[in-house]
Amino acid sequence: MHHRMVVHIADCEEETRLRLTHSLCMEDFSASGFGTLPELAEAIETTIPNMLVLDLPFPNGDGLSYLRFVRSKYPCSVIVTNSHRSESDMILSFELGCDDYLTKPSSPKELMLRVEAVFRRTSKDTGTSGRNAADYRSGSCCQSLR
Repeated sequence: MHHRMVVHIADCEEETRLRLTHSLCMEDFSASGFGTLPELAEAIETTIPNMLVLDLPFPNGDGLSYLRFVRSKYPCSVIVTNSHRSESDMILSFELGCDDYLTKPSSPKELMLRVEAVFRRTSKDTGTSGRNAADYRSGSCCQSLR
């Protein structure tokens, strides 16, 4: 059985979400994309990811409130992305527990390097192979079109 890290991507911009999901899958992550916070909330109840990439501005929900909720309930790492260059959003994101923060636009390669860096740090902190949640059996890569 081969294990892959599970990454959920929450971004309301479909093109960005699909590009990031594809890039992660090409690097052997099991990645799923979600266009709304309710879709993400439903999915996370079923499959707790090892990492969440959470874009802050959402038309149907507050990304910062969801970050607070995720950090209080789930053991996954979180990278926050934001298209607004807001120092207050960045500071609050770190105060609420994000592991990294990335201002968009950014390249998929930069996000990939940050994902790998967070997994390296968490594996050192926990003495695991980077898995903060349960191990997952590999399957086909899921690319949500939501």
